[in-house]
Amino acid sequence: MRDKNTKIITAVAVCALALALLVGISKYKKSPVLYSSSDSPKSDELTTAPSKDLPPPDSDKDGLFDWEEILWKTDANDPDTDNDGVSDGEEVKNNQNPLGAKSAASQTGSKTADPLANLSETDIFSRQIFAKYLQEKNVGLTSTPEEYQKILDAIFNKERTSSPPKQYSTADLKIIEGAAAVNVFRIYGADFGAAMTKKPGEENIEYELLVLQRAVTEKDPQILDSLTNNVAAYSRVLTDLGKIPVPQALVPEHLIVMDSLSIMRRSTEGMQLFFSDPVKTAAFMEGYPQATEDFFEALSNIKTYLEIKGVSFKQGDDGFEFWSRI
Repeated sequence: MRDKNTKIITAVAVCALALALLVGISKYKKSPVLYSSSDSPKSDELTTAPSKDLPPPDSDKDGLFDWEEILWKTDANDPDTDNDGVSDGEEVKNNQNPLGAKSAASQTGSKTADPLANLSETDIFSRQIFAKYLQEKNVGLTSTPEEYQKILDAIFNKERTSSPPKQYSTADLKIIEGAAAVNVFRIYGADFGAAMTKKPGEENIEYELLVLQRAVTEKDPQILDSLTNNVAAYSRVLTDLGKIPVPQALVPEHLIVMDSLSIMRRSTEGMQLFFSDPVKTAAFMEGYPQATEDFFEALSNIKTYLEIKGVSFKQGDDGFEFWSRI
């Protein structure tokens, strides 16, 4: 699915993504944003920030500044965006969700709803950054990149535990026990190569990092729609690899390949969120570079082992197209 040159592309693209996030963090610090958790400052406390740093226009006079409306995703020209009879500013002040809080409350019998329930990881990160900004501004402190990294790491850790990529085990494989004849390894190599080779309908799938790079460069979220095909291709390959009888000696490397592809698939799913939730994208992509490295190393080890067993493929053989590129 890839050649070794993609390692360089991977490193460059991930670095570019990291740089974009750093720029985003800097933007959040310069253009403060609101709220993170139950211990965030109340809205009336936020209004005490110096006007020279936080311009206070409030177009709809609902108690939320216009820049706060943007971050809460409410309408700056409508004092009651969700039309529930309570102004947006009042709902925020009372720790309610200004978007649909009434309906959520009526279902639970509570007057309040989780104000973070409909927020992306990027939204939450933004509000945490702003809460810290105000806290330190009030006491005359200056944040360091390390402090912001701690907040980002906390979100990354949450993503790792909430939706980790599938990790494969011997229970997912058909294992050929004991010593295997040369022909068994040849069949394995051919089947493995066939699984890794593009199938009809996959010919025009573009490498996911190039798709992400193009979408970011052109500022076009629709470009990322094509990544649905990449995710499907990863799933198809993983399914096919799970059906191959694997000689016992190659089980460890085979599992590394599958685990690496599983991480790449999850990372690709994260790339689709770049414009709506870039922090989550970064969290999903965190393991991508190492997975790519592990993937190629495992392929090289499998090829070497097959060669030691006297297995080779000539043009026209099943598996030749794939193994000739490794």
